[in-house]
Amino acid sequence: MFIAWDSGAPGVIVAVVGICPHLGHVSGVEYVIETRDLAAGYGGGLILDGVNMSIEKNCITCIIGGSGCGKSTLLKAIVGQLQPVRGTVTLLGHDLYSVTEDERADILARAGLMFQYGALLGSLTLVENLEIPIKAHTRLRPEIIRAMIEMKLGLVYLSHALHRLPGELSGGMRKRAGLARAIVLDPDVVMCDEPTAGLDPITAAEIDELILKLRRVLGMTVIVVTHELSSIRHIADRIVMLQGGKLHFHGTLDEALASTDPALTAFFGRQNRNADRPGRSLLELVPAAVRSAATSAPGAPS
Repeated sequence: MFIAWDSGAPGVIVAVVGICPHLGHVSGVEYVIETRDLAAGYGGGLILDGVNMSIEKNCITCIIGGSGCGKSTLLKAIVGQLQPVRGTVTLLGHDLYSVTEDERADILARAGLMFQYGALLGSLTLVENLEIPIKAHTRLRPEIIRAMIEMKLGLVYLSHALHRLPGELSGGMRKRAGLARAIVLDPDVVMCDEPTAGLDPITAAEIDELILKLRRVLGMTVIVVTHELSSIRHIADRIVMLQGGKLHFHGTLDEALASTDPALTAFFGRQNRNADRPGRSLLELVPAAVRSAATSAPGAPS
């Protein structure tokens, strides 16, 4: 057993690694996730077709692309929720779909998932929500379970909310609680589905800093599905771009930003285009015919 400390907050323990020996951390694996000729979809239709991808260890990789390109489908295939039609998914050195269900469950216990909307059980407190994965995968004593939970909630600045229900939390706090649950077993890799979607810029920046902290303090590999440009520019080491169900780009953030590829320039150019566009009032966005009808209606203010 060894203890991980947060260098940015002396005296703060953030992880007790080794208390779950059967979930031992990955070693000797260069890529935590690999897909080969991956094809997956729903109802006989393919969303992904022939995706070959390798996710490097100890990096933050952002998966990007337009709506319907297959980002969520790829995430589901990686976390064991969607059986591929063709190809393989290797997670932490194991072919995820060629092992038994029990073996797959043990492998997936080493991968945390932060859901887009938190997916916390509304009738349970934060402590009770975080107890679920620990009790499902370990036989630890109650005092150790409590210590693990307090450490992780402390890491995301929710020490004051141990006994609150999800409905008593703000949107940003629920996101942080979801992140705490994703890392409660000290996984080797954490996958985050739109972690900053729907948040104000300040709260989104706080989530970004927490994701960077996972890599810095706990040495975790992080995969983030997102379309938020500010987050991508701030946290990403590497970029995976999907387009039309296929891998379109895989490289560093700097390579993506410097690329002249039309899809990449269109994606990363959104912020600049919006910045150059003058703001318009809500009234200006209403079609002229609708405005004319509204102003000519009986009783309309002149």
